[in-house]
Amino acid sequence: NNNSAINPNLKVGGDAALNHTFNETINQSNRESYLIDSTYINKSATTGHNENYSANLRAELEWKPDTLNTIVFQPSINYNRSLSDSQKDYTNLTDSTRTSWGNTSNIGNGTSLSGGLGIIYSHKFTSKKGRTFTANFQSSLTQNDNESWNYSKNRTRFDSTIVDQYTKNHSDAYSVSLRMSFVEPLWNLHHFLETSLSLKNSDNISDKNQYNKDNFGNYSNLDSVYSNNFENKFFSETLELNYRYVDKKFNLMVGMKGEPSQSYSYRLYENGSGSYLPNEVLNFSPTARLQFNFGRKKFARVDYRGQTDQPSISQLQPVKNNSNPMNVTIGNPALKPDFNQNIRLMYTTFNDSTFSSFSAFFNAQTTRDAMVTNSIYDATGKQYSQTVNSSENPYNINGNVMFNIPLIQKRLHFNTNTSFGLDQRYGYSSRGLNAQTLNSDSLLLGNLSNTRRYNAGEMLSLTFTADLIEIGLRGSFRYSDRKSVV
Repeated sequence: NNNSAINPNLKVGGDAALNHTFNETINQSNRESYLIDSTYINKSATTGHNENYSANLRAELEWKPDTLNTIVFQPSINYNRSLSDSQKDYTNLTDSTRTSWGNTSNIGNGTSLSGGLGIIYSHKFTSKKGRTFTANFQSSLTQNDNESWNYSKNRTRFDSTIVDQYTKNHSDAYSVSLRMSFVEPLWNLHHFLETSLSLKNSDNISDKNQYNKDNFGNYSNLDSVYSNNFENKFFSETLELNYRYVDKKFNLMVGMKGEPSQSYSYRLYENGSGSYLPNEVLNFSPTARLQFNFGRKKFARVDYRGQTDQPSISQLQPVKNNSNPMNVTIGNPALKPDFNQNIRLMYTTFNDSTFSSFSAFFNAQTTRDAMVTNSIYDATGKQYSQTVNSSENPYNINGNVMFNIPLIQKRLHFNTNTSFGLDQRYGYSSRGLNAQTLNSDSLLLGNLSNTRRYNAGEMLSLTFTADLIEIGLRGSFRYSDRKSVV
């Protein structure tokens, strides 16, 4: 990386990176699930390799033609190459009786090339102190090419299924966004009104061609059921309004963001079938922040944020995929958006005389109409998964307390970190159902599952620093308790 000041008004910088990683994974799993009248055992052994090469180049130019205007240019380019292979053997049992077993093998080879350009412009007005205008333009272009070989053989007590296919994917993605914000001081420099307008447009196009083997063992027969062309056009317009009060001892921010968006998806399969899925929604996100400054390095803050999240296209209407015949994903066009509320309390202080610091935070979050998984298993262990809205509101509470102090000034340092949390999650699940009675177009809702997890941890460390050497000792303890009820 490099950063250089050509002159007081012009700075040029950037960075470049080359990276190579190789990972090998060996995993063995034996899982037992107990219901009132049955015991389910899932055994699997998996091996895999993943190798990745990447190159990234980023530049930044900052130009200040005068004291009122600043322009920043940020071009970038990225290249990625990945190679992978994996093998898996599995067995599913019900009450010691083998219901399904098989093996899978996957090989992947992919490349990705992307580029982007960002331009940021800011202007300070001389007509009124504190009045500013900022514009942020971002654009990107990405191209992906991937090929994969997939083989799977699944057996049950009644039949067997073999999938042996070659898949080639090509996709292009374009994205352009513009955000403009204006800050207006009100009757004095303590009260500010900030407005912003954001516009975004993206277009994603992908071609998936899947081939079966011919009589000569070559992958030349196009599979018309799983080969398809897909395009998604996305537009969003965001209007944000914030009021800020800024004082030496007290800061306040209250705001609201409205974000209408339009998504139009087209999918055409080679067999002539297709789908069109429009999704037009309006999200609202209230925000608030209150901060008390007790000194130069001591403050307390309260943050609140509400956020509406929309379901993804894959949750509403997933792509037909036969890479894993024992796991089928089903879309839910009736899926509603969820509403997430989050509140965070924070306190931090630093003592200049002793060089000690203390900080604590507490975070609580709950979600209405949370999007959770409904998992239905037939008698052979085959899983049907669908995203649904939960009838219960999941929540999460966690906190952290940190304190450090030098026992010997500039030499011996003590640190302690205490954490705790409670996580409540919900889902739906049912097992051992008759495959003939399952309707993938209208999947039944399983029994409500309740998972609660408690955790607490403590970390202590002692560090000695000399002119030529640093020696540290650290120990940690963590307790976790998880209970699930179906």
